[in-house]
Formats: sequence, structure tokens, C-alpha cells
Amino acid sequence: MDRADIGDMVSISFLTPTVDERGDYLSALYASIRETLSRFDSPEWNWCVQIDGPNVSETRQRIRDSFNLDSRVDIDGSGTFRPLGPAITRNLALLRATGDILVSIDEDDVLIPETAARLIDIMCANPDFAWAAGGHYSPILPTTVVEGTFPVEGAKEENAVRTLLQLDEIGYREMGEWRRFEPDCQGLVEREGVKESWWQNARFPLASGCLILRRAAVIDAGGWPAMPTAEDGGLLLELSRRCPGYAAAESLLIYRQHAKQVTRGSRHAATVAAAVDFMHLRFGTPPSDTHNREASGPV
Repeated sequence: MDRADIGDMVSISFLTPTVDERGDYLSALYASIRETLSRFDSPEWNWCVQIDGPNVSETRQRIRDSFNLDSRVDIDGSGTFRPLGPAITRNLALLRATGDILVSIDEDDVLIPETAARLIDIMCANPDFAWAAGGHYSPILPTTVVEGTFPVEGAKEENAVRTLLQLDEIGYREMGEWRRFEPDCQGLVEREGVKESWWQNARFPLASGCLILRRAAVIDAGGWPAMPTAEDGGLLLELSRRCPGYAAAESLLIYRQHAKQVTRGSRHAATVAAAVDFMHLRFGTPPSDTHNREASGPV
């Protein structure tokens, strides 16, 4: 089955949680989604953007005013004054997903389209796979390439995103300001393989910030678990417990760095530790649990 054949049958839903003050980061992600879709022949798709916060109408309008959106971009929100958190927000986006394949990614990250398209191909060709994932690039120091927002009009936006997307092509791992996270799992990952690699290497084996998922499997697993953070890693462990999946050696996403990131907050380390404790409670601990739990959480 070649990509043209898959393009006639694939249906994809992109799921992205966001908050009121970060809607302006969506333009670069949207460009990378369009780049991914361009690799298929007439795919069915929608993008479910879920706003976690009270100002849904204002944020929706600001997003729509900032750049040209396809009618298949579905922006909604909880409208609650108390934040619901990323797990519930992802599950609310799941309610509107129409695709058999889900691509879950945060608003301040960017897809690497060629890797994303290849993993979607693999998921379509292997109906027993519940998930696919890969590595990521992240900046070690703030740079003008990743700090702040991107141009949002036409070619300028696409060129800005393509500049980022060249990372895998020209080997930025050797440049001091970038770090490449290489997965410990690669290729076919049998059931329980994610947990076993996590235990063996004392670090989460894959970049769970972007996951390619089978919608039916996610629903069967109960959606994203109610964790304070690292809910994507918790879901990946649960899916891996039930089904095989696929791990790409290549990077699937680029983390952007900015001042509004929750991971820069002073309490984030404690929140990650609590999330890792929950995952150990749910999935067990290694025979000799001597590793640093904070360092072993999902990335």
C-alpha cells in the first residue's frame, strides 16, 4: 500500500489543548499540520482546538482573526473559571474528533511533517497498532528561532516553520543550542514494551508530547488519565499495556521555548514527581527502584 492509496482512506483528527493567553502560538503549529496533510491525497481531517479557560469566545475570535483557518478547524472551550487541566481538556477535544487516527500535540509545539506522515502511514497499514511516537528537538537556550510567536501571513509563516522543520534534515543535534532526544525504543514495540524500557533505562523512552493514536484504542482505554501533568505519558503506558505500537528513530516534534510555559514554573518539578508516583502506582515499579523519579518522567 503506497501513500496515495492511504490518502484515499485516512481520516485524521489533530487534538490541541490551549489556554486563553497562548492562542497566538497556534499559527506555527497550524502550518506544520498543513505541511503534514499535504503529504496525503485528499485526506479527511479536522483539528480540534480546546480552550481551557473562561474567555472562549474572545480567544476563539482572536485565533480566527490572526490567520486564515480552514473550516475544518474546530475551536471550542470549557468556559469554566477554574482551569480543568490538560487531561480533561484533551478528553473534551476527543469528543469532537472524527478521525480514526488522532494526532495529539500541544499548541506551543511544532510537528515535523515527514515523520508525522510516515507514522500515520504505519498506523494505517497496521490496524493492531494503537500508538506511534518518536523523538523531539528542544532548545537548550532561548533563541530567536523558538522564542515568541511566528509571522502568521502566507509564505512568511510557512518559511518560518520550514526553517524549524529543517532540523532533522541538516543535523542540528551537533549545534550547541539544540538538544535532540533520541528514543530508547525504536521500530515495533510489543505490548508492555514502553514500561519495560522505562524501567530498564530509568527514563521515559519516547517523547510523549506528540502521539499518533488510534481513536478506538484511546476511547477503550478511557481517554487521558486524570494526572496533574505527563498525562500523555500515562496514556501511552496504558495503550502499550494493551497493544503493540511503533517508535520512530526520527524526531516527531519540536518543543518551542517561551516565557509562558508551565514547565518553567517553580512547582513543576513537584508536579512531575507526583505524576511519576501515580504512574508507578498504576503500572508498578522496577525490581530495584533506585533511579531518580523526577528525571524518569515523560518528556
